[in-house]
Amino acid sequence: MTPGDLDTLISSIAVDPVAMILVGLALLVLVILIIGTFFGYFRVLLNIALFAYPVARVKAVGNPFVTRSQAEALAESGSFSEFLTVLMESGAGPQIPENTTLEGVEKILETWHYQEIQKMGASLPDAIRPFFSAYIGIFEGEQIIAALRSVYSAGIRPGAPAHIAEIGCITPALIDSIGESTDIKDLISRLQGTPYVAPLAAAFPEYEETSSIGPLESAVRLYVMKNLNASKGRVDPAVLPAVLAFTGVYADVTNILTLLRAKSRNLPLELVSLWLVPGGAYYEEWRLRQIYESARPADILRQLEGSEYFHVLEPLVQVPGSSIDLGACELTLDRYMLAKATGLSSVYHLTGGPLIKFAVSRKYEMRNLRIFFHTGFEMRTLEEALPNLVLQEAVS
Repeated sequence: MTPGDLDTLISSIAVDPVAMILVGLALLVLVILIIGTFFGYFRVLLNIALFAYPVARVKAVGNPFVTRSQAEALAESGSFSEFLTVLMESGAGPQIPENTTLEGVEKILETWHYQEIQKMGASLPDAIRPFFSAYIGIFEGEQIIAALRSVYSAGIRPGAPAHIAEIGCITPALIDSIGESTDIKDLISRLQGTPYVAPLAAAFPEYEETSSIGPLESAVRLYVMKNLNASKGRVDPAVLPAVLAFTGVYADVTNILTLLRAKSRNLPLELVSLWLVPGGAYYEEWRLRQIYESARPADILRQLEGSEYFHVLEPLVQVPGSSIDLGACELTLDRYMLAKATGLSSVYHLTGGPLIKFAVSRKYEMRNLRIFFHTGFEMRTLEEALPNLVLQEAVS
């Protein structure tokens, strides 16, 4: 082949430089997409690996006291001592000496519940840790509300102070100090150093004006919900759907119960509006205010038609004008919350779902055991406790 022939061959296969650039860019985009897809899958696999141990642990520990089989086994106990034996043999509950007082049982159950959540938290990956740090605030806030109610009630009808458990910022020294409170203002001053003093101090003028503890309880719930909502921005996107699903339902249920309680006392809308927590899955605050304009609690429930909440609460709605059993509403919504948490465990079974289900179930396990103990201490048949329990089989 002569040099002329070689030049002719090269010229025949020459490519336009612009076309070469376009082909190069296309290849670069393809490589980036392949790498991005790979790292996307890698991130998913990494999250699954990080959640493998804590998920396996909570599944192994389980939540037996929200199952009907375990509840019936406890209910069939022929005596209180036999009940304690069945509880101990389950291997999953707290250790309670036979001669423990009811107040002592309350303390043991609260401590057991809190420690169980802490144990789970010790193995949590950073991807979901901010949510559970905020979640513990729910129970911390409940203790503050219990303290508020105890001091408030003492000024109206003196009685035994409420039991306050050691949770989060609530130390033994603070519990002793709370017990010495003379009134609400004094109690708030004793909460210095905790995150609750600021919201309570802000709500105190409204408490004085209305003589209702509602503004103070609402201030605590709003603070807790604010932290829960803030945690959504600090968790990994991979676990965010499960967190959003829980916090949304929790906010809705809290608001529905607020509306029902307030309507049963005929409180004004202007006041109730201040108590609504943000972040609901179905209902924004403007819609909740509309719902509250209903004449009666039963009418509030009817305004929920079209939502899952109406589906579970519908059996409680009687003929127009009839009263609504608030206790039955709370029990029904508790069962609904357990059902939702169980559903999350199935949908997000490799990451946050089982952890949320475990934590929510532990709360209701504590509640169920408390009901059993109260039934026993009141010398009633333990089977009488069954209709009041929150069980997985009790929801659909």
